[in-house]
Amino acid sequence: MLAPASSAAALETPVANPKTAIPRPPVSTPIYADRFAENRPQLVAERGGNAQTERSVRSALAWLAGAQAESGKWNAARHGAGKEYGVLGHNRHGAGSHADTGISGLALLAFLGSGHTHRHGAYAEQVAAGIDFLRRQQTAEGALHGNAQLFARTYCHSMATFAICEAYALTEDSNLAAMAQAATSYSLQIQNRNTGGWRYRPGDAGDTSQLGWQLMALKSAQLAGIDLPSTTWTRIDRFLRHVQRGSEGGLAAYRPQGPASRTMTAEALYCRELLAGNASGLTQMAAVEEAVRSLVAIRPKIPAHGRMSDRMNLYYWYYATLALHRVQHYSATTSRAWELWNQALVETLLATQQADGSWDNKTVWGGYGGRVYTTALAALCLEVYYRYSPDRPTRPTVNMARRGGWRSVPR
Repeated sequence: MLAPASSAAALETPVANPKTAIPRPPVSTPIYADRFAENRPQLVAERGGNAQTERSVRSALAWLAGAQAESGKWNAARHGAGKEYGVLGHNRHGAGSHADTGISGLALLAFLGSGHTHRHGAYAEQVAAGIDFLRRQQTAEGALHGNAQLFARTYCHSMATFAICEAYALTEDSNLAAMAQAATSYSLQIQNRNTGGWRYRPGDAGDTSQLGWQLMALKSAQLAGIDLPSTTWTRIDRFLRHVQRGSEGGLAAYRPQGPASRTMTAEALYCRELLAGNASGLTQMAAVEEAVRSLVAIRPKIPAHGRMSDRMNLYYWYYATLALHRVQHYSATTSRAWELWNQALVETLLATQQADGSWDNKTVWGGYGGRVYTTALAALCLEVYYRYSPDRPTRPTVNMARRGGWRSVPR
């Protein structure tokens, strides 16, 4: 291991002092700047976090560092991935047991989200080793899925690509350019050109769950200055239109033929926000508020029973946290929704974090991803206060597509 697991023996023990351990690098992309802000503790407090949430993140990162293998990867199976819980009534044959590239991508994103890159920060060595592992796994055509099984392959590629492109955008390290470009090109290659989606195999018609991770990877590539064809965004917008549900179009389905799902509503809301400025589709305020009302109705809570339906759903919480945080300034409805959600999120995550800094993998999807998956997602949720600098319109807006979204680096 690259760092001792005992470095996060108790939540009360700070692992690193951000002011001394994370020297502030130059950041040419403003959306990432708050990760390195000298007044980050103040920003956290103003945006809904506190000293406890920051201690929780530090403890989670220390556990992740201790869980890293000598090869630089995070071994999914070693940390509980590949357990079959039959989520939503489907047998995925223990998908996730070989999802090392995807799980490693999520771990890297947790470090990057708190301002640690392979060039800066207390965990530069761990981040560099993780990136090098992914580099060794990349195929000649750019794929980063490693040895993952069918149900996990596309997830693994997109999560790993997301991490590589974000590391490239944060550091502008030319050594990452070819790797990021190749991974991005592979994502474009396997998109279904008719539906605009991604799924398990190249060219599959697509589902909303896969689309979210691919979109985040592609937006990070754009932020790194990688050119993407405008048709990419048009196709994604087309897919999101096909899964729209609800009287105002604010809800979303997993697939075009299916019913609305709260998790997919959260993911689609965030996806539509990321498309703002890239695609021509409009997101009306009524649709945003319909989505927000759906999400805030089922907030994070400490699980009380052993049934699957009572387990924590960190996948849902991750997308809902990103979406609600981003739209919080649109109206009184979205503002109140964020306050209620954030309070429940913080209380639940702080109460369920283990003494070693990790989160148990007995969550809705944790059997597939294991403890690295649950710990990385929980940390990413608690990094929301500074992970992306907030976009704050001065008044509610009707046409969200006219409002600036994630933009590419000026060339």
